[in-house]
Amino acid sequence: MKVRAVVLCLSVAAAALFAGASRAHDPAEFERRIAAAPAAKPVPTTCAELSDAANFSNDLTHPDIKALQARCEAERKSAAGKTK
Repeated sequence: MKVRAVVLCLSVAAAALFAGASRAHDPAEFERRIAAAPAAKPVPTTCAELSDAANFSNDLTHPDIKALQARCEAERKSAAGKTK
C-alpha cells in the first residue's frame, strides 16, 4: 500500500512540474522576430551602386559582387592612367 502512495505522489509531483514548466506558443513573439530581421539588400550591378553601401549589398563573398569590384577597380586604374 505504501508503494502505491509513493508512486501516486511522485506521479502527481511530476505532472505538476511538467505543467508548470510548459508554456504556450505566442505568435506575437514570432512576428516580432520577423519584423526585427533586416531586409536583404539588392546586389549592385554598377560601380556607382557598389560604392553605395547604404542601399546595396557589399558582401564580397558573393561572386557577382566580387567580380564587379574587380572590374570597377580595373576601370579606376585605367582612368587614373589616362589622366596622367
